[in-house]
Amino acid sequence: MMRLMATSALLLLTTLALGCASTREEAPLRSGLGTAQAAAGSARSGAGPVMSPAQMLKWIRNENGAQFAFVWGDAASGPHGEFVRFPAGFTTPLHMHSSDYHGVVIGGTLMNPMDDNSTGPELPAGSYYSVPGGRRHLTRCVSTVDCVFYIHQQAKFDFIPVR
Repeated sequence: MMRLMATSALLLLTTLALGCASTREEAPLRSGLGTAQAAAGSARSGAGPVMSPAQMLKWIRNENGAQFAFVWGDAASGPHGEFVRFPAGFTTPLHMHSSDYHGVVIGGTLMNPMDDNSTGPELPAGSYYSVPGGRRHLTRCVSTVDCVFYIHQQAKFDFIPVR
């Protein structure tokens, strides 16, 4: 049942993602991923169907241990969709993004506290969330297993640390 819900959510987000916009970029959380991401995603940004079986995803690990699998678009230059995997217990630094993004939790339990809060509602597999551009937040995997989630963004990715 959870797999069906996650697949339905992914299909809905992918369908919605085919008309898009753009903003600026800064991505220290993903340093070194641009070239690999472009190769993985840019060929999938056309108007035709996109099929990405789980076993065929190309996971790219950054120096912090987070992993990314790009499935459509180009996160370095515009609209895109990607799977993200955080190790159990992983927490990003306080940050924000220039544009809104939408997410669906596929596995594990995620928390996305806003502003100066250290906690927020727990988001188990099957949960949807969105973060408005310019909103300060953390993203935290609070489960004992890795967290996997899908992100849809109508603009290029940026990661702006907040001090």
